[in-house]
Amino acid sequence: MMISDYLPHSSAITLIDEILEFIPCESIKVRSVINEQNPFLEDGRFHTQKAIEMMAQSLGIYDSKMRELRGEKAIFGFLLGSRKFEIFRPYFKVGDEIVIISKCSIQDESGFGVYDSELFVNGELDARAVLNVMSPDEEFVKKALSE
Repeated sequence: MMISDYLPHSSAITLIDEILEFIPCESIKVRSVINEQNPFLEDGRFHTQKAIEMMAQSLGIYDSKMRELRGEKAIFGFLLGSRKFEIFRPYFKVGDEIVIISKCSIQDESGFGVYDSELFVNGELDARAVLNVMSPDEEFVKKALSE
């Protein structure tokens, strides 16, 4: 499957290139290389605070992979917020290799989850955060999108 199959939103804003590792009910490791077509570039720079979207996309892929194991299709999830977002470099540049490792801390039956995410640039830790997400069932998403 393609990354776009795991993220049910516009491919124009898909920031993840590849799944490196997926451990069900535990973690995901993804990779991306900052390229000139990246929609978040400003003056050739990808400002690190925007990496929260990359972390969120890693969790979207994780959720879609979990759904795939249950025979379900990928649906929209929601980033509710973040805590302890730490940035150790102001920006990335074109050509930088980004690796994100996200680990499940809590995931309940309603779809609420808490994940610890770390972002490495060229092998060095450059950002980390605790993300709160909601991955509701398909009926909830249909209702929310119709309102």
